[in-house]
Amino acid sequence: METKKIDFKTWVIIILGAALCISFWFGQKSHIDNHADEIKALHKENDNLKRNNDSLFKANVEIDAAIASITKILKVNDDKLAATQIELDKLKKRKNETFTHVTNMSANGVSNAFTDYLNTKSPNHR
Repeated sequence: METKKIDFKTWVIIILGAALCISFWFGQKSHIDNHADEIKALHKENDNLKRNNDSLFKANVEIDAAIASITKILKVNDDKLAATQIELDKLKKRKNETFTHVTNMSANGVSNAFTDYLNTKSPNHR
């Protein structure tokens, strides 16, 4: 067999091939970084956020119940206020009114009727 002479190109190719194999063995380890630590931290943070969300939801339910009870109380107060306002309006209309049986009486008749009224309402009445 005849030995071939190795020229410069062949030497460069052999050296580059050997360097490539050595770099794969020692330098470039093909490992895929899954970022497992970061994923675990994100899962923990997600669990904390879920717990906080649940507690906020419970707090919102309690606040909604309190608002509903306050709304009921306000409704009752509004109704009472409306009734009071109607009564005040009636009394304002009657403020300067003189009763018809008083206008028909004389001054003595008014004083006698008032005295009789006080006597019947007083606790010392016999």
